[in-house]
Amino acid sequence: MPRSEFNPLVLSGDALTRGAQYGETCSSLIIDTIEVYRRLFESRVEAAPALAERFRERIQAFAPDYVIEMDAIARSANVDRWWIYALNARTEILNLDIPECTSVGDSRSCTLAQTWDWMPELEELLIEMRLRRPDGLELLMLVEPGQIGKIGLNSAGVGVALNILFCPLKQIGIPVHVLMRSILDCASADAALDVVTKAAPGRASNLTVADASGACWHVEFADDACHITHQQGDALVHTNHYLSMQEPANGINLDGSRCRQTTATRLLAEGMDASGIVSDTQNGDDAICAPYHEMPPIGQTGTIFSAVMKLDDRTLRYRRGNNPASAWIHRTV
Repeated sequence: MPRSEFNPLVLSGDALTRGAQYGETCSSLIIDTIEVYRRLFESRVEAAPALAERFRERIQAFAPDYVIEMDAIARSANVDRWWIYALNARTEILNLDIPECTSVGDSRSCTLAQTWDWMPELEELLIEMRLRRPDGLELLMLVEPGQIGKIGLNSAGVGVALNILFCPLKQIGIPVHVLMRSILDCASADAALDVVTKAAPGRASNLTVADASGACWHVEFADDACHITHQQGDALVHTNHYLSMQEPANGINLDGSRCRQTTATRLLAEGMDASGIVSDTQNGDDAICAPYHEMPPIGQTGTIFSAVMKLDDRTLRYRRGNNPASAWIHRTV
């Protein structure tokens, strides 16, 4: 496999079959990812199994097929079931005030782009997942091993991007990564809006959703609150602070997030396209395309990949790592 690509995974069939394929094919990647998060969970490890089961119950009520799929992943990978739920709910379990990721949604060009910033250990483990549903819908996502959803698009031209936000309250709703999968199981941004409404609050993140028609909206979650903003013929930048609601996290240093927000907004106003924006390296550790650097308490973080989705063309381009001179990988659905 070329160094520029992530680990490939193709899934098809019903939920049980897909989960079994996933767990069997990616067992070693899932086990390595569990070890990464075992260190991060630290004191949370003892409480995590019960918490993961609570998330399972919520997912069961929301979308039973996901539980079938996730249970099958665990069986085929030969790992404790609760770990698969913990990996999918890792954002809610950790609830860290770590600034990461910059996204751009442009309804004028049907483009959705973002950087995904996290720990360098995940760069070797990340999966390029292509999922073919029995009804013909195809999903293409870049996911952490064990997760059933993350950043990507589908063959109906729906895409989703993610920015972590911080809220000091416990997050016990449908995990954001499961919600992202449910969005990509939709045939339009309007249908995805219904899914988000059904899921209700219970997380701290921003999701930007767009489709090939030019529809684009983003939703900010702050535990029991959420706010949806629609875009019409415009573009939106989002980083890691709240734009539509009052910041619920007092005392958190968001200077880096605001720096990236300002830079990306300026570059957009100057006419730079999404590929250029997610490649920008000015401002050192606060760059949009960020080098790996120390970020207490978890160690190093930086840009693991940049992705640009052209939804009317059903294309995804991603670039692994944080070197803007690296090659883009081109995929279509």
